[in-house]
Amino acid sequence: MRGAPAAGQRRAPRRPAACALLLALLAAAAGAAVAATQPSGEPRRAAAGGAGGAPPPPLRAFVVLCSAEAAALVAAHARVRAVVPDLLLRVPRGGRPAAGDGGGGDAPPPDNGTDPTFEGCARVASLARGVPAVPGPGFAWPGCHGAGTRLLWAGERCGEGLRQVRFTALLAVSRDGGELAAAEDGAPCVLLPDPANRAWTRRVFGAGCGAAPGHAPGLPTRICAAPGQPCFSGGAGAGGGEAGGAAGGGAPAPAATVTARMALSAPVACGDEAAAELTYTGVRCGPGGAHVRWVRAATPGGCALASTAAAEAGGDGATAMGGAEAALALRREYQLFGSCGVPPGLLLRGGLTDTACLPPLAGAGGAALDGADGAGAGAGGGAAAPGQARVMPKARVLPGELVPAGVEAIGAAAGGRVADVGAVPPAARVCVAVVDCGVDASHPDLNYVAGLSWLAPTPDYPAADDAGVDAGGHGTAVAGVAGARNNGAGTVGVSPGVGLWSLKVSNDGVTAPLSAVLSALAWAAQFGRSHGIRVEWFHEVRGLACPVVDAASAAGLLVVAAAGNDGADMHRLLPNACPGAAAVSHVNNVKPGRRAYAAKGSNWLPASAPAAVRARIIAAPGSSITSTASLTLYASGYNTAGGSSFAAPHVAGVAANCVMSGGCGANATGGAILATLQAAAAARAAADPAFGFRGDPSQPLGGRYYGWLVASAW
Repeated sequence: MRGAPAAGQRRAPRRPAACALLLALLAAAAGAAVAATQPSGEPRRAAAGGAGGAPPPPLRAFVVLCSAEAAALVAAHARVRAVVPDLLLRVPRGGRPAAGDGGGGDAPPPDNGTDPTFEGCARVASLARGVPAVPGPGFAWPGCHGAGTRLLWAGERCGEGLRQVRFTALLAVSRDGGELAAAEDGAPCVLLPDPANRAWTRRVFGAGCGAAPGHAPGLPTRICAAPGQPCFSGGAGAGGGEAGGAAGGGAPAPAATVTARMALSAPVACGDEAAAELTYTGVRCGPGGAHVRWVRAATPGGCALASTAAAEAGGDGATAMGGAEAALALRREYQLFGSCGVPPGLLLRGGLTDTACLPPLAGAGGAALDGADGAGAGAGGGAAAPGQARVMPKARVLPGELVPAGVEAIGAAAGGRVADVGAVPPAARVCVAVVDCGVDASHPDLNYVAGLSWLAPTPDYPAADDAGVDAGGHGTAVAGVAGARNNGAGTVGVSPGVGLWSLKVSNDGVTAPLSAVLSALAWAAQFGRSHGIRVEWFHEVRGLACPVVDAASAAGLLVVAAAGNDGADMHRLLPNACPGAAAVSHVNNVKPGRRAYAAKGSNWLPASAPAAVRARIIAAPGSSITSTASLTLYASGYNTAGGSSFAAPHVAGVAANCVMSGGCGANATGGAILATLQAAAAARAAADPAFGFRGDPSQPLGGRYYGWLVASAW
């Protein structure tokens, strides 16, 4: 019984061991199964007639599909705990969104202009841009406060550990485009504190550090502390103190100055240039030098910009309704340079350096932190390989590419740049394996590597044994979300051009034998990394299912599971209930300028679930996802669909980038990779008020827990 694979199984070509294969199980399954693999790593299917008198092979958790007679023989073996009848699983999948629904989710909550920050704390990136709030009925600002404008309170960090907020400017901006409004006389709609009128200042700006304005008592007065982001603690933290060093004392102290190239949300005029990005120089500031204040910037053409003392103008003589010059100077200062521990307001939302909490520098001379090209350190921790950066190298999105809204929303296409997998050293590259209904190997926008099928041909599906044929369309679509190429045509994925494996367990993308799903999992856990694999996926019969999932995680594969589209508690589903799996909920309405929210159909966890369980759920965009499509079904090669199974590949792509950049560690377990992704997601949500969604942990909905929105920090 150890001969060549049975019909319906494709033998995978050998891959260098250095190419870790990232396995992403992007379907959602339920039940339990019987499955086994041979020591060679090739899947095996027992003959329908029974065991043929041969002794059953050594079993770990599962056996192969077989007749009832053979199953009885297997069940009688002393090493077998149970034999479970195979199940035909329903794969939760989305379709075209209903008209006006944005993917079958809740109607978006009304935007009443109130503070989008959470639980009384401010995300640090909001301070330079301004925190929105609606003042009380006693507030009046003729010519500036009206139906066509909204108010933003800008401020700085203050107090012990820079954990509190002092409001230093009030701006009125247009509701349509966000431009600074002007009064009827042309004066800019900016107010500064007036030291000569303390009563008015208290009402408009508060009594000082940690105090909310009397007209807007709901404004946050403390800085949000993101889990896993120690730089908010006021100590050396992620930014590092100048006297600090790595554990063991072997690393040099961080330099006093840092540089970073940052993409901007709007061009900045300097000389004859209109620069879309600036190279910043900053100095350490705050307790222990844990934060940065940016003091100089240069355009690509060499035009220089410098910070001014205008940041201290508020409180030094600016009048209540006058001081237009000082007001505009302060506005410019905040937009271009921010303040200590607060990034510039013009930074592109989604940029890798959208927070001033910076990691320790690589050397005493001050290595550049290049958020655009991957020369610096990314969020999330984990040891980088020698000579390897913690941020992926980047490339410009080529003309002709469509950047899907989901890819942009999680920061994977910040500043018009995406990860450049081709620039990663070959030994550090990983692959993403799609456990689904096949991946179209002929699609020009996909880097198809190889595949295996656990199915046999039938009259309806004569190519069931070919993992490179996708008759259902689902596998090719999720593969494109994770890895569509940046080649000047079609769409671009989260990890453009990443190698793709197809582990075929379904013909139509709607149903799949659980035995095939578990066999694919078991194969990946045992042989995936040796074939160049690293991300995965999986109902009841938990005792049989979880050992396979946990083995995959221990082998360094992240098991990524679609949470499902039933609008129900997911904690009884597998692999969501397994400690080694990551469950992905889905978010609607991620288009720029619109407020995202948890999809009505997405599954969730009770908010009362233990923290260790909540740590296994993470969210991603899942509505109106445009991606690659099987050329057998769509002549154009592209289609739009949605659901949690389209959210999961966003997480798989981010995980692939994290591993390739060194941010997740070359030998990290699946659980460690997920923990790194969770920390980066929470830190990004704390740093940027525009990031996240209604229903994330900062904006909970009805006792349901959907997790943080995954952030492409690498």
